[in-house]
Amino acid sequence: MKQLIILSMVVVALVFLATVAMQYVGGGRRDNTPPPPGPVVHLFFPMTSVPMTSVETTPIQESHKEGHHDFWFENRTNGDVQLGLTSMNKCKCSRVEVCVLPAERWKGLETRARDQLAQSAEVTFQPLPEYNPKDRQGVTVPAGAGGWVRLVWKKDEQGLQTLKAELWTQDASSEAGKVDLTMSINFVEPVVCVEEEIAKAPDKEPAKRPDEKYVGKLSGGESVQVNFLCVSYTRPAFSLKPEPGRTPCIVIGEPEKLTAEQCKELKLPHPVLSGYRVPVTVHEQVDDRHQLDLGLFRYTEVLKTDTGIDPNFYLYGEVEGPVEVVTGEENPNLRGRIMLGKFREQDGIAFKIRLYASDPQLEMRLDGERTRKTPFFEVEEPKEVEQTAGKAWEVKVIIPPGTVEGPFPERRTEKPKPGYQDCAVYLQVRKKGEETWRTRHCRHRPGPARRRSPASVG
Repeated sequence: MKQLIILSMVVVALVFLATVAMQYVGGGRRDNTPPPPGPVVHLFFPMTSVPMTSVETTPIQESHKEGHHDFWFENRTNGDVQLGLTSMNKCKCSRVEVCVLPAERWKGLETRARDQLAQSAEVTFQPLPEYNPKDRQGVTVPAGAGGWVRLVWKKDEQGLQTLKAELWTQDASSEAGKVDLTMSINFVEPVVCVEEEIAKAPDKEPAKRPDEKYVGKLSGGESVQVNFLCVSYTRPAFSLKPEPGRTPCIVIGEPEKLTAEQCKELKLPHPVLSGYRVPVTVHEQVDDRHQLDLGLFRYTEVLKTDTGIDPNFYLYGEVEGPVEVVTGEENPNLRGRIMLGKFREQDGIAFKIRLYASDPQLEMRLDGERTRKTPFFEVEEPKEVEQTAGKAWEVKVIIPPGTVEGPFPERRTEKPKPGYQDCAVYLQVRKKGEETWRTRHCRHRPGPARRRSPASVG
């Protein structure tokens, strides 16, 4: 009997020791407590994002125009659920709205009918309140109810953007029930201008701007015609009226409406819904008083539309005449241009224009009557300078202190400053022995003179 008792005590001790060892070694279950629950989403959203699969398939939206997207939700719980917006600072939207429908209003509707209901006047959207730590109140969604969260936007910039709204359900201070709604959108202008060759073969010159055209070198009354396309990715129709060219040497012709088949043939970033072909003719000169500047030129032209946006296109090239402006040879980007940059009004500025002619029989003089239309220019007569071949001159131009302020030449058409529009130095040339002088001009490219306050003087 005594042995039996001792044996029982030994067994109990062994069981105790084995249990303790298992606790430390980890060979047994620690306890029966289930793991903590993960985040609980109190509202069911069938879709929380409209992702970008590619630039071509991402939804297109006009810039400067309000748009929206609706995300459907349902309350599948047995009680009310609070819904709110974490913060508008984290959302690139203009605003976030919500509409709640009772169960009897939406159940039984097909998805298409439900989506149509969201766009009708039968339902009302209200702003979704931002989180307020004082009251922590949102919009109440009753059990069995459904509805939409609407992301509303209006963007002025273009390009691909992702909008995101962070929502909370039931408890804004907890991660449980947080929902992120995201929407990728490609914002585009309602109408854009594209040079026709690029629109048909964009890979030919991928680095080139699509809305500009180099027309080449022009001389001696030459002309060249190019075509621009004004198209819309978002509108099936729009009206177009070209503005007069910035100079009589640029003639914008009558727009020709593109057919549906022609729109389909264009190789642009998005499908084209409508558009026009606009012929543009660039003349080196149309008469003695209307001619393009010698050297490099660049003009911005405008097309008027009924979309609220008037697109621009750009023309640039070079005029080769009997006389060449050689100022700026040290910088190829400035060749043929007179670039004054910025200077202080109280200082004024003096500069020289250097001109070259391959014909040594050429003579030059200043057309003072036309040059004096720019009242702040003081221009000296051309002086011949030494040249190994051909012939060269220098023309000195002085802008006295206190005579000009702001950019010139001035491009605005409403209430322009007198004398700020032309800003050209007019020169007359002829061959030795000829009686008739022919006028050419060289023009300063826009660059402002600065009026500085004493505090900003360096």
